[in-house]
Amino acid sequence: MEEKDRTLGLRSVVSISVGLVIATSCLVSLGQGAGSIGVVFIGAMVIACLLNMTTVASLSELNA
Repeated sequence: MEEKDRTLGLRSVVSISVGLVIATSCLVSLGQGAGSIGVVFIGAMVIACLLNMTTVASLSELNA
């Protein structure tokens, strides 16, 4: 079997770079919040995640 040369195109590199910038800003804000408030911040993020999941479920139901 021949192995194909796998290269990243310009579009892939740009999307990876944008994704890293967005993920870094999210992680920095999570770290700052957890550092200043403490463990309560993690609970607040879990509650926010659950609320977002219900919104996504509702929107996917509307889309279907």
